Amino acid sequence: GLEGKIHIVQTKDVAIFAAAERNRLINTAVLDGTTKQVGVRVYVVNSETQVRKTTSGATCATTSSGVLSVDKDCKHVSLTSSEKSASNNVVVDVELAGLQSSFNV
Repeated sequence: GLEGKIHIVQTKDVAIFAAAERNRLINTAVLDGTTKQVGVRVYVVNSETQVRKTTSGATCATTSSGVLSVDKDCKHVSLTSSEKSASNNVVVDVELAGLQSSFNV
């Protein structure tokens, strides 16, 4: 007969990284009242160096709320007519299962 062994290795998530689908945003919502949204992508790297895209369980925040809005669940960053400040570099902080990252918009 055939014999063999199976080794089961438990992987764990070791890092995350995130980015907006576009990193240059112009808030035209202050001119026409239409909210502009850009998707956010969150990726998880596990101990086997495999990468997967997710937003499930991720949370996002920014201290630059006068410049843009961030969905708490990391689906989008938004520019609305109420955000009238400008910035060349807004930092969005991302957290998922105790792992942290940030990206600039």
